[in-house]
Amino acid sequence: MSSRNKLVFSALTLLFATGSIMAQMRIIPHLTRAGGGFTTTLIFENSSVEDRAYTITPYNESGVAQQRVTGVISGQTVTTFSASSLLGQNASHLVIEGDDITITAAYTANGNDTSPAHVAENRDQATSYRLFAGNWKQVFDGFAVVNAGEETADVWVAQRDGSGNIAKSVKAVEGLAPNAKALYVIGDPNGSEFDPDVGAYYEVYSTQNIAITALRGNIPGSNFLWANEAAPNRQASVTRDAQGVWFIQDGSLYDVMEAMGHSVAFDRMFQMEFLRRVALGRVAEVLGSTSLSNDVFVRQTNYTTEEYWDYYSKMTPEARTVVKAYVDGVNRRIAELSGDDFALFPFEFLSLNLTTLETWSEVDVLAIMVNLLRNFDPNGYATGQFNNAGLLQALETNFPETSSDMFEDLRFLNDPDAPTMIPKDPSAASASKQGKPGVRMIRKDIDFIALADEFNRMRLEQRELLRELSVELKMGSYAWAVSGDKTASGNPIIYSGPQMGFSAPAIVTEGSINGGGLTISGMTVPGVPLIIIGRTPHHAWSMQVGHAHTADLYLESADVLNGAPHRVESFFVAGQGVVDVPIFRSDRGPMVANTPPISWKYAHWGYEFDTVQAFLDLSRAESMDEFGEALTRVAVSQHFCYADRDGNIAYWMSGRDPVRPFGEYRLPQGLAAPPLEYSIDNVRPLAHARNPERGYFGGWNNKADSGYDNAPFSSTQYGPFHRAHAVQDYLAANDNLTFEQVRDLALNIAITDSFHAGGEPWAFVDDVFANIVNSNQTPERLAALEIMDGFDGHFIENEANWRTGPHRSDAWLLQNFWIRRALELTFDDELGVRNYTNWFNTFLHDLDGYTLDNNYDWFSNTGDSEAPQTLESIVVQALDETLASLGDRPWGINRRGAITYSHPAFGVIWQSPLGNRSTYAHCVEFDETGPVRIESMFPLGQSGGVYSDGGVSFVSDQNAFSMTRFFDVFSPRSFPSFEEK
Repeated sequence: MSSRNKLVFSALTLLFATGSIMAQMRIIPHLTRAGGGFTTTLIFENSSVEDRAYTITPYNESGVAQQRVTGVISGQTVTTFSASSLLGQNASHLVIEGDDITITAAYTANGNDTSPAHVAENRDQATSYRLFAGNWKQVFDGFAVVNAGEETADVWVAQRDGSGNIAKSVKAVEGLAPNAKALYVIGDPNGSEFDPDVGAYYEVYSTQNIAITALRGNIPGSNFLWANEAAPNRQASVTRDAQGVWFIQDGSLYDVMEAMGHSVAFDRMFQMEFLRRVALGRVAEVLGSTSLSNDVFVRQTNYTTEEYWDYYSKMTPEARTVVKAYVDGVNRRIAELSGDDFALFPFEFLSLNLTTLETWSEVDVLAIMVNLLRNFDPNGYATGQFNNAGLLQALETNFPETSSDMFEDLRFLNDPDAPTMIPKDPSAASASKQGKPGVRMIRKDIDFIALADEFNRMRLEQRELLRELSVELKMGSYAWAVSGDKTASGNPIIYSGPQMGFSAPAIVTEGSINGGGLTISGMTVPGVPLIIIGRTPHHAWSMQVGHAHTADLYLESADVLNGAPHRVESFFVAGQGVVDVPIFRSDRGPMVANTPPISWKYAHWGYEFDTVQAFLDLSRAESMDEFGEALTRVAVSQHFCYADRDGNIAYWMSGRDPVRPFGEYRLPQGLAAPPLEYSIDNVRPLAHARNPERGYFGGWNNKADSGYDNAPFSSTQYGPFHRAHAVQDYLAANDNLTFEQVRDLALNIAITDSFHAGGEPWAFVDDVFANIVNSNQTPERLAALEIMDGFDGHFIENEANWRTGPHRSDAWLLQNFWIRRALELTFDDELGVRNYTNWFNTFLHDLDGYTLDNNYDWFSNTGDSEAPQTLESIVVQALDETLASLGDRPWGINRRGAITYSHPAFGVIWQSPLGNRSTYAHCVEFDETGPVRIESMFPLGQSGGVYSDGGVSFVSDQNAFSMTRFFDVFSPRSFPSFEEK
């Protein structure tokens, strides 16, 4: 509040008083102060024909209850009392009890022959009120506000223009205690903090329910005073729990989404600002030329502003409401930060000299959503086809006679031994190798090795930039749904653990909505409206990254680049100025390379905007079929596990997977054969199953079912070893599972570790390696086998200390280095660049007991006759070298490591014990009434707020680290069910 308004405020305390009460009470929010030049008369009316008793509880300005007053009013009688005489000199406001009794306050100026201003009871407290201003050259407008909530409140006044946009927002009252009252003058003849020519109306809103009395009149001591109607406006209320998690109640769909936008922006404004800059290709405006390549790539592959608005106009009306309301909530927070009180301004902005924030538009939210969807699509930019082309070209160069066989071994299409989310049909014929021996590159004029290296370098730079800004969106996740047939309670239980990285603040936030036709709680990402992973009274769901074949690269004719570009994008680069970049598209899609010309065909192009309505429908589904129908409009490939109060569990893989003609899709189209064309509008049905006989669905980013090929991917070839086995082995082996056992499976798999960031590779080779050692015995080798005897796959040595133990198991270290060295001795001479996960599956194809066989002898080393040439010699040499490198035992002391959280302005600010953990977790159990138990956790805290202390130092929000006591020790907290809140 400005010093001018503080002076006027002080003068007007002659008129106003203060107070607050519990929500939805009958309140008179204002009684005039004794000696202030005004008196308050209370008018009692009994509408009944019978006598009626009343009770009045007065409060002083600080919110302390005074002595109660009781009485009786005769039937159909109106009577008046002097407020000061009835309630005492310290009474500031009051709460009324009594059937058929209504009370009106009448304010009269002393010593003047004036008419009183009458104000009725406030019966419906709200978080927001709307009022209109008078002519401040002639009158003042002010109000008294009472905190009717259970927590301290901040009260704001927002000035809105005729379109409802916030022109300015001022914090009128800070830290108002429950039941306390405060005063504020919006404007008067001496001036205002607002420009009256800009605003059409004013909104008084609070973090708690409030009751207000708004009055208008001449300055104190003059003749006129009258009530200014303040109508309840936004009906959604927001409360927070002890960790700062927001709970939004009541109101329309617009109300709750506006409240969500404001609540998330309150916690994460800096993070949201850079999420939108990344999504719009506008980071270089702040960080300079080092981020320009990221900005260019985003605009090359993204929609134009005009396209965003066009797609927005075609969204359903309620989907547009969701986006518009969320934007309005964000802008309400921006308006609050737009004054001269930099104590409210996130410190990170000040450190970058950003002291003015642009208001948001619907395009900002849509761009963030599109960026999120594409970052969680492993096939989204078809990088696998770039890498496969580089691999095949390197093999053809170095091994011309065997390159095709080697490529098929390394990029095998379909392995029937790969673990799947949907149970395999044992009666189905076993899949055979579906490779195409003899595939050769027909284009020899393109250096795909260099092209793949350049594309990977650019993507690595992008990820590093996002990591530095704490807005990196990483792929991963595990989840499982267990039916009542396998649980001790007989109820279905679902667990979701999305793995999205560990930034400061966390990339996720949590909340609950019970209004606007939504009853849901769960996780979302700042900048994205609605709940992404959630639970409702009917069902709950999980999400993991899937593998639908959503994109292909096409070698284009040079004619695509002839003539004028599709458009020219202008980039403002800090310290450099404006840089213009031509942007091209072919008929298939955006160009991702110009030399040679390569286009990107994406199955979700134009469909991504349906996802808003889809998540609305996911939240409101009342059956598995409704949930599955909504998933057809989710424009990203994700595994969804599901459980509901009807006792069902189910699984789907979302994402548009076009029906393609048979052909070669491991490489860019036109590289090994004429390009294959298909329509992105003709898609295969979603992979789906429900209520399987085995009693569970579960995995860790593995395949949906055995009918899916590996074609588009290079980062993961789905073979017999996949970390998903750690989930499925446990669920297959155990019945009568308690809630704690279903929940703590996440702890069990988090302390596995491998070259696939989880899983237990030793279980796949232990017999083979042991037999080889027993045939080539030395005391040292036999001692090594003894170490491995009984190894359970976990990298923490003591089960009792899995959560926080600092030491690694010697057995884990031995098998990790032993297997890795065996893979290096097998593949280094041919490949050089290491990909242990894919190497391991190719390695397994040469062992007994697996379906696929290799075409090429990988164990031979033609370039070094002294090197081991057989599986047996490789395993033995790998063990000997491992033992020599590890030295004397114990090996694992203080080698656990830590999860570190790096803040963009302050560096590493927290550490958690290392584990292959999820960024968010919820575990939900259902009976026929709905969720009976919900637990959740995520790292650090709900808030990312860091603020200036007025000098060169800073302070963090009280909820910046509120979750660490749960997350660090892997101990989820209870989250209230919908009946409890």
